Amino acid sequence: MSTPYTTPQTSAEVPSLTGDPRRKFWLKVVWASLAGVFIPPLLGLGITILSMRSAFKKLSESGTSDPTSLASDISNSLDSMIIGGALSTLALLLLVVAQFRLRSFPKAAKNTAS
Repeated sequence: MSTPYTTPQTSAEVPSLTGDPRRKFWLKVVWASLAGVFIPPLLGLGITILSMRSAFKKLSESGTSDPTSLASDISNSLDSMIIGGALSTLALLLLVVAQFRLRSFPKAAKNTAS
């Protein structure tokens, strides 16, 4: 009768911790696209606020209430918000694609040796 606590005669096969390089690539794409979803709109908002502030400051310094000169500055300041929203939308689409691609790969095996 063999005892249950005998030392194994062969070494256990340890799974590779490196994983699939394609999976690692798509995981990096997920993180990059998450940054792309949040950072451009925030930058666009910040630039819009600063541009609007300078437009109103220029209006107050001129002493006139000419809406046509203000409209031009406001239009230019809102362009940054539009660009930030467009970049964020593209990053969101990339995030969805990366999530689907990442789920198509099997998960990396964990090393359970204790």
